[in-house]
Amino acid sequence: MNTTQPKALYLLNFVSMWECFSYYGMRVLLVLFMTHELLFNDQQAFILYALYTTLIEFGGVAGGIIADRFLGFRRSITLGGWTIALGHLAMAIPDSQISFFLGLGLIIAGTSLFRSNVAAFLGEFYEQNDTRLDAGYTIYYTGINIGGFLAAILCGFAGEVYGWHIGFGLAALGMLMGNIALLMGKKLLTPSREQKQPTKIATAIGILGLAIFGPICAIALYYADVLTLWFPLVAIACIYYAVRQTKDCSRSEKQGLKRLGLYILFLILFYGCEEQLGSTLVLFAERHIDRQTIFGMIPSSSLITFNPLTILIAGPLLSRCIQTWNFCDLKKILWSFVLLGLSFCLLAMSCYTASINEMVGLGYGIGSIVLIALGEILIGPTLFAAASKYAPAKFQGLVMGMVTLGFSLANLFSGLLSQTMAITEETESLGIYAGGFSTLGVAALLIAFLLMMIQRQTKRVTA
Repeated sequence: MNTTQPKALYLLNFVSMWECFSYYGMRVLLVLFMTHELLFNDQQAFILYALYTTLIEFGGVAGGIIADRFLGFRRSITLGGWTIALGHLAMAIPDSQISFFLGLGLIIAGTSLFRSNVAAFLGEFYEQNDTRLDAGYTIYYTGINIGGFLAAILCGFAGEVYGWHIGFGLAALGMLMGNIALLMGKKLLTPSREQKQPTKIATAIGILGLAIFGPICAIALYYADVLTLWFPLVAIACIYYAVRQTKDCSRSEKQGLKRLGLYILFLILFYGCEEQLGSTLVLFAERHIDRQTIFGMIPSSSLITFNPLTILIAGPLLSRCIQTWNFCDLKKILWSFVLLGLSFCLLAMSCYTASINEMVGLGYGIGSIVLIALGEILIGPTLFAAASKYAPAKFQGLVMGMVTLGFSLANLFSGLLSQTMAITEETESLGIYAGGFSTLGVAALLIAFLLMMIQRQTKRVTA
């Protein structure tokens, strides 16, 4: 049995690592920049952050369709990567709200073509029913978090100490490095299943579409309150479109897609809570976590470093264990919710045991972030591998786009959750966080219990 992973995995891993660097750079800085530099209140910052991350993922649906019908995966990834870099460069311009919103719009447009298509493209390098697939996606998911680890340290530190726009500039530099690697290693990206050869006209249409889509996203973010209300209807329309497109699939293909749809539902619930790392938890860390150490004060944005660091350290080990124990998909998702629930219960405990000056120990913050990361290792690769496994051959991009739609809805859900923990009065801050964290912790554990019941029922049916 061949256990050697395709070389393209490591190139795509490296390129995606820098896209992850740019994304995490924004993730650790955006809410802090809006509350400190633009003087947004918690609710304004949370709404804009949630819509930004929602559109980042939602664009993957359109990106998957474009890759399937027009550009192919490789050309889509290349165009997307350069557009992301351009967006970060726009955000590095100081004292300009126009460049701020335009930069966010360009990053959304570029990521729409980049992220979901990289994940789908990777599946093209594996054979049907390839036993290396799950391990390959776990390696991919683990490796890209090197970028997140570096971004949380470098962009967070540079942004808080030397200026927010320096942090945004570093994110641009990281994406440029990924684009250069993609150009240098393009000979490795020729899988036998990749058939689409984009024409010059198709490429021109793609570039023109990006040039229009970026400013549209910028305008949408400016009117974030309005668009947030309408987005669920857009999501329903996309789901309807996907169902219509796949109506002629075989019975076994439809069964696989239904199973994937259930997994995406749990993805929305998990990542809706996980995305609090970039909004609620950043401000909680700044306001209530004692970040003083013998090495000095840790920037609040840099605490998120422990998320990708945990994935880097524990990811390879868990990958081997999963292969050895032969965990089914439902069991991996179940345990991801157990870890998520314990994480928020730990945060709630920290609030109830806070010191007289309403500060909590650094260990609570680090411990909760580590637990969330362990849950991510279980659910993230599982979803990507399942999408590649169950997607019909001619709908690889569309199905992976549905996964990114799930992430998009998760980010929108995250914005709704963060609104419940928006602070308007400082005297009520710790109590609001305690109630919010307790609710999320208990809800996640209840979902884990539900998954256990589903798994047992499934075993009885198949026994």
